[in-house]
Amino acid sequence: MKAEKMNIEVERTAKEKQRKRLISYRDKLREVKDTAERKEGDADAQGRE
Repeated sequence: MKAEKMNIEVERTAKEKQRKRLISYRDKLREVKDTAERKEGDADAQGRE
């Protein structure tokens, strides 16, 4: 029973770490996308001047 509880805790911890990594990755992708869109907008504005 004790080993079973330990396995459950290890699995829970692993899932939580994976969730945090995925959230971090998602946030980083959004940041990169936002930066690229701003730079693209700046380039368009400069081309029109």
